[in-house]
Amino acid sequence: MDNRKYESFDQRFLAPLKNRPDIDPDEKFVEKLRTEITEGQNQLKQNIKPKWQWPILVPMAMTVIIFSVLAASFIGVNTNQEDSKVADKKEVISEDHDKDENGNEKERNIDQLIANNDAYQTIYQQVFKVVGAPTPGKELIYYFDALKKGDQDYLKEKLIFEFYDQPVEEVIKYYQNADFSTLALETINRDENDTILNVSYSFTDAETGMKVRRRLLIQNWDSKDLKISDAVSPADLNEEKDQLVKEKVEFIEHAFKIGLSKEAAKEIFGSEFTEIENSDAEDGTKKYWTYQYLVEPGTTSDLDQDFMVDFPNLINQKIGVLFSIGWSSENKALKMSIFYTQKGKVMIKTLRPDGTMNEVEQKAGEIIYDTTAFRLTEEEKTAYNWFKVDHDLDNLKNLSPISIAKLYVQADLEGDAETEYAFYTTRPEYVMWSQEEHIKFSESDRTTAAQKLSALGGIQNGKFVETSDFEGYISFENANGSQGFRMIKDPDGIWKVAFMAIQ
Repeated sequence: MDNRKYESFDQRFLAPLKNRPDIDPDEKFVEKLRTEITEGQNQLKQNIKPKWQWPILVPMAMTVIIFSVLAASFIGVNTNQEDSKVADKKEVISEDHDKDENGNEKERNIDQLIANNDAYQTIYQQVFKVVGAPTPGKELIYYFDALKKGDQDYLKEKLIFEFYDQPVEEVIKYYQNADFSTLALETINRDENDTILNVSYSFTDAETGMKVRRRLLIQNWDSKDLKISDAVSPADLNEEKDQLVKEKVEFIEHAFKIGLSKEAAKEIFGSEFTEIENSDAEDGTKKYWTYQYLVEPGTTSDLDQDFMVDFPNLINQKIGVLFSIGWSSENKALKMSIFYTQKGKVMIKTLRPDGTMNEVEQKAGEIIYDTTAFRLTEEEKTAYNWFKVDHDLDNLKNLSPISIAKLYVQADLEGDAETEYAFYTTRPEYVMWSQEEHIKFSESDRTTAAQKLSALGGIQNGKFVETSDFEGYISFENANGSQGFRMIKDPDGIWKVAFMAIQ
């Protein structure tokens, strides 16, 4: 039986409001409203003549008034409650957003920073692409933002000064004229142990309009204990040591001669050196002697390979000069190289076959001695540098199978797993694993660059043998004997590297 027809009009009209359990009326307001309505009814009775007191109109009017005022009360209370909830929610969001995991205040927001600065956004994306993790890119942007804002507290927390005593105020002062909208990442490399990122970048000095190049070492980049070492700058550069380094390099340059005997080398350069066996080198070098000069007491190296150049200690002037002599099987000096730092830049001098010196700035981080003849031609370098950007196959169309194999090796040496995978064939029947699987495998691969070159050294001197319309291999020789490197021609006519290419 439907009892609703026995309810009063007032009850039925207000039912939607009464049936909302989430809304609580203001009791004082309701009581006051009842009093005012009662008084109003009495006043109406006194002022309105009997002929106008229609039996239905007055109750309906009162009902409308009651509904309107009660609704306003209910809605007002509910709105205040919702506004309070929204405000509380906003406050929570704001607190979460502005505090780090330890509850400390955090002023920087990576999304906001990269949205307001195209240079920040580009750098963040470039770093993420290289390391495959967001933390170092974020911290690099936060570092630049701290320099821009002069945030000493943040810089003191992130900067390490173990290599030189430079107050944080001097670091901020150095960047005071930097135009941070012109920041550009030039190179980024990981060390052999995957604990240090070597970042080279540039910006424009807003006062002079000149381009300034800098370098950072980001230590423990994949952990919460991430720290940053700013490269040597005029403010902290040990100019006296810089001069001593310069003089030592000039001495070595004039004293070294091709064909020098070991006995003569000991007399000229000293007997304190590290000897490295290098019997697999294709250039005839059988051993290396490495000297370190102007080394600060207590200096230690994190490198676990003797043939690696200690880049962090060089750039921070802990090691002044690293000098290397390559010996032939007849114990005659065959080649030499000198690594040293001048005005904050790591330089390398090598002796050309014609007896002249070649000097270049070294930006690659920890460098492997050139123990093999593997190197890219200028054409291959250009193609490789363009291909790395977007993996556009048009950059490979004019290259031979051997050149493409060399570019694949170069990507492997640089640890660029994405580019390395882009050199693999795309013929469905020859694909053996996905890019994701390849990147995961590369991250766990601990094969050194020297070991990779030992396995593939000589490929640049090989001969390509085509066995079918779309199959072939590169035949070459190295210290391991006769080798084969399989290649597959993709449907677009470009030769690519076969999965499991080494035969």
